[in-house]
Amino acid sequence: MKIIHSSLITAALIAILAVSCSSGIDNPAFPDAEIQDLTNSRGAADVGGSKMLWGYWDVVIDTENWTVETVPMRGVEFTANVTMFLQPPAGTTANMKIKFTDQSQFPTQGLLDVEVTLVHPFPGLNQFTGFDVVGVFIHHGDHLSKYDSNIFYSRTNEVARLLNPDGYTRWFNPNEFPNPKLFGFTPGALGTQNVKFSATLNGYKYFADGLTANADVVDFLHNPSNIEKRCLFSTTASNTRLYKLKFPMISSVPSVTFQYAVIANWEPPANVPPLNIPGDWPIEANAREPFYLDVKNNGSQLFYSNGSGGGVVRIRAELFDWNSQFNPEGILGEFTSVIVESPNADVAGNYLLFTPEDFVDYIQPGTTISSVAELEFTGVEPKSTDDVEFLLTIVAKEDELYDQGFGEPAPDATVASYWYFTIPVTDNPCGNFSVTGAIPPEAESGMIYDEFTVLGENFQNGSNLAVDIVDGSDVVASGENVLWVDSSTITCELSFCGVNPGVYDLRVTNGCEPVSYQSIEYTVGPDPLKNIDLRPGIQIRDLGIRETTGEPYVLFADGQIWIYTEDYSSGTYKITNAALDFIDVLDNGDACLGDSTGSGQFIWFMNGNYFQTWGYSGNMMDVTETDPPGLGDRAYFWQNGGSYILSTRRTPTAYGGNITYFYFVGSGPGLVNLSAFKAMHTSRQNTDSSYEMWIYALEGAPEFAIERYDYSAAGGGHSAYHDLTICGTQGDGNYQLNDPKDISGDEDDNIYILDILSTGQRVIKVYDMNGTYLGQFGDNVSISGTPLRLDVDEGDGEVHVAHTNGVSVFRPCEIPI
Repeated sequence: MKIIHSSLITAALIAILAVSCSSGIDNPAFPDAEIQDLTNSRGAADVGGSKMLWGYWDVVIDTENWTVETVPMRGVEFTANVTMFLQPPAGTTANMKIKFTDQSQFPTQGLLDVEVTLVHPFPGLNQFTGFDVVGVFIHHGDHLSKYDSNIFYSRTNEVARLLNPDGYTRWFNPNEFPNPKLFGFTPGALGTQNVKFSATLNGYKYFADGLTANADVVDFLHNPSNIEKRCLFSTTASNTRLYKLKFPMISSVPSVTFQYAVIANWEPPANVPPLNIPGDWPIEANAREPFYLDVKNNGSQLFYSNGSGGGVVRIRAELFDWNSQFNPEGILGEFTSVIVESPNADVAGNYLLFTPEDFVDYIQPGTTISSVAELEFTGVEPKSTDDVEFLLTIVAKEDELYDQGFGEPAPDATVASYWYFTIPVTDNPCGNFSVTGAIPPEAESGMIYDEFTVLGENFQNGSNLAVDIVDGSDVVASGENVLWVDSSTITCELSFCGVNPGVYDLRVTNGCEPVSYQSIEYTVGPDPLKNIDLRPGIQIRDLGIRETTGEPYVLFADGQIWIYTEDYSSGTYKITNAALDFIDVLDNGDACLGDSTGSGQFIWFMNGNYFQTWGYSGNMMDVTETDPPGLGDRAYFWQNGGSYILSTRRTPTAYGGNITYFYFVGSGPGLVNLSAFKAMHTSRQNTDSSYEMWIYALEGAPEFAIERYDYSAAGGGHSAYHDLTICGTQGDGNYQLNDPKDISGDEDDNIYILDILSTGQRVIKVYDMNGTYLGQFGDNVSISGTPLRLDVDEGDGEVHVAHTNGVSVFRPCEIPI
């Protein structure tokens, strides 16, 4: 049988007992005769700090049978006789328990996983509730701090180490707190004798009610209820934490020598027994220095290659401090300096030192007791490709001292908090990385993704970071607002407007130097707003868009009118009139309809009903509407072969309602080959209180032109005259029309012409109000059928094209103006 005998030292609320006696607490378990020597101790409420030890044990480990025995230590001599509280009958050996969870690698590597369970030594005595309790693993050190030569800590396999610490502490190490009295460190008579453990900085695990054995402290602290409970250790609780230990191998055999201390924070409650837990305790009962730091790699780029190293360290740090919530300066008022150093790399020579002022521009709120900063620093020179280890020291306010005023030996220094973190090093200055996928796994043509996510490995932050969709050597889409989230995640805004369905490369440019790319195949599926077959087998005759809602009103070849949602995902049937050919929609949802045969009907469709307002001989060629101020809602229709624009007023005015006016075209083309026309919403008010607007008429062969008419109205007087011709010859050029089908306009008075080029390509050409060519868009993929009609949603700028295979919608991002 192999027996390992080591001293695990936990402390018992010694200072609490001192205060309880001097406060006159009457408890039959604590006879005054037994603890009267404590009354001469200085009250905890009067000292400069609230740190104290919580009980002492020896632990005997049988490594063959893997059993453990905990024995209260009897070799401790304090200024008062308190051993009764650490052993039966007042104490119990069950106050600290150890459970082995993985000892499989102990014989060969000295690795040992144990769960340590602490039970409050004074069950039911709520006035002794502890706060911010930590269990410290004490052993030798093997490395001196470059900033403070008094700090000696472990970092190699030559000494025992806690591999998963929640932090590091200087408190109660046996070198700097040597006095075997109230606030000192004393090895037990049954402990490891004649061993003076040299480390002055030791790792610990954090204990609190509700913090499970394997839980991350930062996750625990992100729960507001845990903050409200102030991370207490209640007198009825037993709390467990997992310790991953590494012991040195001496002659191929693990050497198990270590000691253990439990440190608690405490101040007397306002009431005894307390009426409100934890509200009866002042905030000083918690740790007065920053008590937890969460550090995450935030895209660091460290390298070592060809004998030299460099790069940049980027971290996201969240610092927790109980007093920051009451400090007008917040977390920045709770410390005086931050020191970053490394035992295995050069950091700006020896170390970097920051003051609170250095963090002003980077600090962001976290929880009610924490703040977050994304920090970046250079000057780090790795010495190999091993991970760089960093020791981070946060020095508390100057009035927080290790000397708590009891006259016992303690470091002559300001209290500091310590944490350790590592950053990987690569032999490639920019690192090896890969792209493994994306969310969504397949895009839809034409869609805009506000949060497109790229997944991979070893992404690095930096100015080169980019996400692109590539077709061969052509970049067809580029991410905007590219954000490095972590080494495996990048997000961006990515628009697939104008990207046809197909297979492309999703290419990521890593953020570092030199520039490096990685790609995977990425599929772009069909655009859900292209070639929508609304009623299979039934062709569309015309459509109009209600500006205020974006609802399309669609007139089908069987005379049915349906009103659809903006994305055409659902529709509602309204009426049927087989004679109808044309439709346009007012902002309020009313529509004007036209019949190109017979009597040339013009119909208002209002409030779900329709009626014939006007009949006129001849073939009606188009209808359009507008609602200019001062003119009332009006509709306009043109009869082929005539020389007048006909208008009807829907709403009564001083000149009457439902009146049809004939506007003489005046000089200009005869317009006998009219294809379509559009009344534009310019509604310019002149100095004489008259109103003007433009009416654009589209002519097919042989004119192939757009004719603009300046229409004005004042009271009952109206006039329209020709003032501009756009294009005028047949062809595919910028200022030519080949086979024009329809015309529409947007809120900026730009003109859209639906045309078929001589090559058969279906396009929409765009001109400004004065006839300047602005560009064109569309193709035979996005418009799969023969073009018929179009309308522009003046609300959001979308262009809707009806064709023989359905309807296609072009988003503003697809329109080159």
